[in-house]
Amino acid sequence: MSRAELYIDTSKVEEIVKWRERLPIEGVTTNQVIMTKDGIDPSQIEDTIRRICRALPGKPVSVELLDSKRSNEELIAEAVHYASLDPNIVVKIPTIAEGRSLALIKQLSEKGIVAHSTINMTAEQMVLAACAGARYVSLFFNRVKDAGEDPCAHIERITNLIAKRNFDTKVIVGSIRQPTDITQAFSSGAHIVTVTPKVLVAALYHPKTEETREEFDEQGRKFLEAQKLPQ
Repeated sequence: MSRAELYIDTSKVEEIVKWRERLPIEGVTTNQVIMTKDGIDPSQIEDTIRRICRALPGKPVSVELLDSKRSNEELIAEAVHYASLDPNIVVKIPTIAEGRSLALIKQLSEKGIVAHSTINMTAEQMVLAACAGARYVSLFFNRVKDAGEDPCAHIERITNLIAKRNFDTKVIVGSIRQPTDITQAFSSGAHIVTVTPKVLVAALYHPKTEETREEFDEQGRKFLEAQKLPQ
């Protein structure tokens, strides 16, 4: 059984540096929406990508194509350019209903560029991307819920299929909004869960934990004070 991996879902280099010191962060996922929320100037996208790669050397950094409505030739050229910025770049390709995304994945894979199929909501979308050559396929956990469907069922189906058919593909689960989403995704078989810094902090908090820690600390201070008393 493969080891579960935790990715961080951000474009803030300071958050990547902070959390890599606390957890074995195995990769980064980002996109233009995340960068906008993080206050990244569009003119600084390439510099940001390079800085992220330097902050987590040797680990995959997923970067998304900027506008899927452009021609395949333009998108391939953009993907090749991103891949040239660092050997660990993974190119995220949004699923397109009429199938152009599959052609992009296939072409990039043939060029030796690691492809990551993103914004998937079903196991069917992900298995087609895997067949096309995607190394990673992302399911958007809470957006699936928003559509009234069960994301855990889709995760179980695709991970079971990958295991049975030996696809060279890993399932990343994103759109994580609360701590319980992390455990649900991993319990359903996700190979990777990508989590924002905000949710990582929330996962560590519980009011009874805070209450208990304060109780223990209060008694601990008494022990410290006793050790300082003259003999």
